[in-house]
Amino acid sequence: MVLPPVLTEQSRQASSVAASRYGSFHEGHHGPLPRPASFQSHSSAPAAFARDGMLFGALYAIVHGCYNLATNDNDIPGEISDVLVVAKLGTHEEQTPAVNNNSHPTWSNDNRFRFRVGPARAAALELEVFDQTALRKLSLGTLSVPVNVLLPSEWQRLRYPLKDGAGGELELDVRWEPEELRH
Repeated sequence: MVLPPVLTEQSRQASSVAASRYGSFHEGHHGPLPRPASFQSHSSAPAAFARDGMLFGALYAIVHGCYNLATNDNDIPGEISDVLVVAKLGTHEEQTPAVNNNSHPTWSNDNRFRFRVGPARAAALELEVFDQTALRKLSLGTLSVPVNVLLPSEWQRLRYPLKDGAGGELELDVRWEPEELRH
């Protein structure tokens, strides 16, 4: 199921304010990268689809929190272990730190990620919420955000129900910064 982004003026303003408060974005272990606000703005959507419909650019994500997470049937009823979110685009994978015993975890540190996109015909940010203990890592649900449904060069606040789990929601900000393919 393809989810369109939730785009209201209030969510755009909240996302812009939130994004300006956070520090640098990280990509792998290469250190800080420039904040998207410092990037040259692209003026129109067609740049997002360079030659032959290929996607190319950078995707930024800020994971804010999860809400109403349900425990796995194997756990003690009503108890959540250490919750973390894994974000993946292509082969690049990042994760938030674990938040202990909380069915509504929020993150304000180590929750900002940058992913290189393409060139590719399709790309999606895949997010998975895990309940982790010392012995296992159980999925609490997933969310897929296709890059091609995002407005270019704008922060967008998304909050959607998790799929393939026992319930709960994931909230994040995303920003797609397209670049033109040069041949």
